[in-house]
Amino acid sequence: VYVFSGYELRMLENQSLILNDLNNGSLIELSGSTYMNAIYEIIMPFRNHSLSPSNWLATYVDGDPSSGYNFSVIAEGILNYGQKGVVIAAFLAAIILYLVRSTLAINWFISPFIFANFLILPYYVYRSDLQYVLKIIMILCVQILTLMKIG
Repeated sequence: VYVFSGYELRMLENQSLILNDLNNGSLIELSGSTYMNAIYEIIMPFRNHSLSPSNWLATYVDGDPSSGYNFSVIAEGILNYGQKGVVIAAFLAAIILYLVRSTLAINWFISPFIFANFLILPYYVYRSDLQYVLKIIMILCVQILTLMKIG
């Protein structure tokens, strides 16, 4: 469904746009600053005033941060480290997905709840930037800890 509606093609277009602008010199590699901003956003959620990579791309392309451009983990890797960033981003995504898989393998009394919450996470790992994925993981962990306190 998504391929026919153009969302997946837009993600590929955004990756090529970033890579072309890096090669042309219109953009400079950010050397991991979006990853550091994502971690800082988790630690200090109300002090980080930088744009998320998705909002940055929408502002960069359209001038409007709410225009709806999709920003993937791969595009974020390209923005940070150029062509080498694809490998780094894929490695980060693999670590996150492995941790989710390991968590789901634990047989707890709340395993069905964990499974229901983490079910959509691989989709966001593919479709969103790291800052958004870490926020989702943080919210899910708070939900799980709250459930463990209640149960």
